[in-house]
Amino acid sequence: MTESDAFELINGALNNKALKHPDFHSHHEAYGVLCEEVDEYFEHVRERKPSMAGCREELADVAAVCMKALMQLCVTEPEEPASVGINNNVCPICGCKDVIHSELHVSMWDKVRARYLLHSEVEHTCSRCGFCWIDASEK
Repeated sequence: MTESDAFELINGALNNKALKHPDFHSHHEAYGVLCEEVDEYFEHVRERKPSMAGCREELADVAAVCMKALMQLCVTEPEEPASVGINNNVCPICGCKDVIHSELHVSMWDKVRARYLLHSEVEHTCSRCGFCWIDASEK
């Protein structure tokens, strides 16, 4: 098989996947589909005499899922987490304004000061992408 034949096979699998399945919404979803395709390839590999046509098709599917994820999910770089804390009502990753806030209280024994410290932490969770970040303040 030549390189151009391999690319043609992958392109065919990519077009086939695009017709059957919707776009990926997250890297987690892409990872799940990729694991499923790798498992299908492994089913062929485990056979006593693996079918080369089956292996070729499944490997093309694995490559197609990778290409689809690259094209759909890696278009722009996410913001650096350093901007977290500037505005906790906006997700620093996807820019969603639907953020859930949960207050947590944590007490710790401070050996240096010989006293308990009460930390109040607010966990912020984006309802769209699931990204979580925490603001901590000592009381």
